[in-house]
Amino acid sequence: MSLWIHRLNLLAIVLIRLHVHLIGRINIHTSFMLLFDTYTFVIISSYLWHHVICNRNTSLGYVFDTVSISPTVIQVQIKLTNNDVIYQAGDYFFLSFEGVNGISSEPHPFSVTNIPNIDHPIVFTIRKLGDFTQSLSTLKRGDKVLLEGPFGQFSSIIEQDKSQAPLIMIGMGTGIAPLLGLAQQYIKRRKIRVIWTTKNNFEQYIDYQS
Repeated sequence: MSLWIHRLNLLAIVLIRLHVHLIGRINIHTSFMLLFDTYTFVIISSYLWHHVICNRNTSLGYVFDTVSISPTVIQVQIKLTNNDVIYQAGDYFFLSFEGVNGISSEPHPFSVTNIPNIDHPIVFTIRKLGDFTQSLSTLKRGDKVLLEGPFGQFSSIIEQDKSQAPLIMIGMGTGIAPLLGLAQQYIKRRKIRVIWTTKNNFEQYIDYQS
């Protein structure tokens, strides 16, 4: 369902464009119509480029394990088939599960929880909110995963900061995911303070002393 909801956004843009062109008191303003059509063209072209034409930076992996760490959160562990993928703590990937029954093949972004280690799978901490993320509980070991990325700037921003001031990281719920990897990576080099809020005690699935 979420796949088609996302695609309906593109249809809405097309319908809005047609509607604006049919309104006489608006389409007489040439400068506005030129700006409007340019904006529409950029949006549609970007979508088609990304989904149809562009040769994206993708890697193949498989599900190593899934672990339920709270009533609403799971961790999906993915092992890459090629260890040449270079990513940093705090980065994120777009994950798609093509050919897995009951799970949409539409890419969705998720942050990496752990630090890079070729001997261990990549861990994604995901809240089960919506039909796509809820369906991830049905993943089985060996299911194929397509990873697009990595993306992210957290590590590069920290590396550029030469002040050695304490790193203060604030996350809510599963927003803690990228912060955990960053904390592990920089704990021996900087003072770190992590502020994490959750709705209730059941969602406090991370041992703050570890």
